[in-house]
Amino acid sequence: MAEDDKGDESDTHGGVDSTQLSTDQRAAISGLAKDNVYVKQSKWTTFRELPAGQKGTYFVQNFLLGTVVVVVALVIVISLVVTYLTKPPTPVFTLEAVNMHQDSEQISALKDGFVKYDNVKDARRVSFGSSLNIGKNSYTDDSPKIMTQVAAGQINAMASDKKTIATLNKRGLVNKPSEVLAGSELKRYLDMGVLVDAKGNPATSAKDAIAFDLSRSQTWKAKGLPSDALFGFSNVKSGKDHPRAFVRYLDFK
Repeated sequence: MAEDDKGDESDTHGGVDSTQLSTDQRAAISGLAKDNVYVKQSKWTTFRELPAGQKGTYFVQNFLLGTVVVVVALVIVISLVVTYLTKPPTPVFTLEAVNMHQDSEQISALKDGFVKYDNVKDARRVSFGSSLNIGKNSYTDDSPKIMTQVAAGQINAMASDKKTIATLNKRGLVNKPSEVLAGSELKRYLDMGVLVDAKGNPATSAKDAIAFDLSRSQTWKAKGLPSDALFGFSNVKSGKDHPRAFVRYLDFK
């Protein structure tokens, strides 16, 4: 009986006769039977202890997605910070010279003079432009853009020829001087004959005045700008100090 029992005993691994397995198969089974030495330690520790040839695969399987998420988050945060730091400040006074793109250099010089006159510390807080047009043709008519910027308070004043100012006034884009200037100041300009009505004629009362006659402005003419132009307020949102200062800067006579 002992010999029979001994004959039944075979060298097995999990019920498999090892004598029927190749050397590689037995090695593989032995490897699977071993305890995982990494199971109770952190993935980072495991990564550091792996042989160099296995680190690449392990990193992709365990760290790549998290690394990508962190990098993307950092890029977004850095982008927001850079945008905030480089974003120009909101202008306190904006003038648009409509249909006057040919006078861009003079308009720029007008702005530079006003920045010094009004002692504006950051020149970016004053914006004078001359790139917008109306009434030309469907390809160059910036009427929708002008209306949008006025509504948003991004245009506080406009200058142009009499016909264009009259058109802007009909569209409700020009504010009366009486909405910005103080009583005594308004009366002085009215008495000087500087204020004009919707037809471009000298206004007979403050309620009829819509704009200023720039042919009476010493500063405007000194910059070489057209003498047949008018100046009118638009959507003044950032206070009235700078618009009033601009009128004084124009030096009407």
